[in-house]
Amino acid sequence: MSNEVFLKHLAEVGDDLIYRYELTPERGFSYVSRSALNFTGYSRDEHYADPDLGFKLVHPDDRHLLERLVENGADSRIVLRWIKKDGTVVWAEQRNVIVYNDKGMAVAIEGIARDVTDKMRAESMLKESEARYRTIFENTGTAIAVFENDGTISLASSSFEELSGYQNDEVLNKMKWMDFVVEEDIEWMMGQHKLRRSDTLAAVKEYEFRLRDKSGEIKYVNIHIDIIPGTTKSIASMIDITERKHAAERLEHSHDLMRYIIEHANSAVAVHDRDLRYIYVSQRYLDAYKVKDRNIIGKHHYEVFPDLPQKWRDVHQEALKGNVTRSDRDNYPKADGSVEWTRWECRPWYEADGSIGGFVIYTEEITEWVEAEDKLRKSEEKYRLMVENQTDLIVKVDPEGRFLFVSPSYCRMFGKSEKDLLGSNFMPSVHKDDRESTSEAMKDLFRPPHTAYIEQRVAGSEGWLWVAWVDTAIPDDQGNIKEIIMVGRDITDRKKAEIELQNKNEELERFNRMMVDRENRMISLKKEVNGLLTELNRTKKYRSPDDVDEADR
Repeated sequence: MSNEVFLKHLAEVGDDLIYRYELTPERGFSYVSRSALNFTGYSRDEHYADPDLGFKLVHPDDRHLLERLVENGADSRIVLRWIKKDGTVVWAEQRNVIVYNDKGMAVAIEGIARDVTDKMRAESMLKESEARYRTIFENTGTAIAVFENDGTISLASSSFEELSGYQNDEVLNKMKWMDFVVEEDIEWMMGQHKLRRSDTLAAVKEYEFRLRDKSGEIKYVNIHIDIIPGTTKSIASMIDITERKHAAERLEHSHDLMRYIIEHANSAVAVHDRDLRYIYVSQRYLDAYKVKDRNIIGKHHYEVFPDLPQKWRDVHQEALKGNVTRSDRDNYPKADGSVEWTRWECRPWYEADGSIGGFVIYTEEITEWVEAEDKLRKSEEKYRLMVENQTDLIVKVDPEGRFLFVSPSYCRMFGKSEKDLLGSNFMPSVHKDDRESTSEAMKDLFRPPHTAYIEQRVAGSEGWLWVAWVDTAIPDDQGNIKEIIMVGRDITDRKKAEIELQNKNEELERFNRMMVDRENRMISLKKEVNGLLTELNRTKKYRSPDDVDEADR
């Protein structure tokens, strides 16, 4: 077989379209391979019959590419769209060669075209996916960064710039995460960094640390971090919680005085002098310890409780030395076989001159609390693994609240598939009592800086949950909001703790008021006793009514 025949045979059996188009003396195809029919829908005869068919095939928006080829007369590779005979559009990659005669005049174009439709579609989908995830990455409202195996920061969102104070071109592939962490936190975090690469499940995924920004300011940061599957890289999502920390500290400080009073005046209180004689006892103390003789003021403690264990006698001596002894969980076996749990504290009290005047014993029965804690601990052990593997919820919605994107973690929380959620509105999942506040808060998204923080109850697959959302709106070039990125985190436990703490504080405040009222009544009674003794010309039992508060409480 001659070389020419061999090449022609290859052209006829291949999928690529091979052609020669004459430019002179008459325009038209002089050769078109058999694959033209499958490629374009037009037969070879139709190509030979219509000299303009090669241009008609080209999509109107791409014809300038072909015209430029003819005008410039250069050999080239171009990718453009062809419209087949049945109207479908395919992408073609053309490689063309200009044929010149001996006078240097272009006389023909020889070329080969390949169907690259699948390739172009894949590239288009990849670009759309990359753009979508980049938009989410940059607009989650949290600082996101990727850490290499050695700690180098290889990728970071614009929010990380705000958190760290550095521009990304100062950080990326130049600095490590250790450069931002205060010295006291580095050792533990480095241990977690290594553990995450040797035993991913054992590493802590969410914790708090202190970050030092470019100006030297220390910020408190909540971080959620995990390994990127199939790599040694970590991806971290960070939220600045500095203001929340400072607010908690201010709240703690404002309650210091009240906390001192409440913590040292628990439900059962007994006050003894240095000789261990009762000088004050609360009613609850008498009830809790089943003291039959209610008139025990002035009596020795061991006279009232002659069988008191040596353990308590040692505690009393420590208090008289100026030491505080306490137990947050102490058990007392009862005769019926049950166990009573108490929390107690024994601390000295001081005279005006600073000397130890005796000691105070505070006790509180906590049997129900201990039993509840044991149940809670068993429950906590059961659910710890699930809690530790919680991830942030990420969704994207349009201005009307319809889902454009939902993360797998969001689907799991609501027990729905991505298909079920896309196109639906998020508001029906919000508790009816929170919808108005949610709508009001989201108004901030439609004015600079286009961010909003929302705490709301949502109907998860297992019931109502509290979720904190950091929302960021994405405006178009005209300033109109085109989409909203919402990042959520489950804060149900925190909300419950806040409510429980508030209820506890209210309960303790009520008790404190009761104790103060009771003491005031005791002082008033003692004043009346002194008055009656004076009227009877008898010696006052108490030195002076004005001294009752200091000496006889």
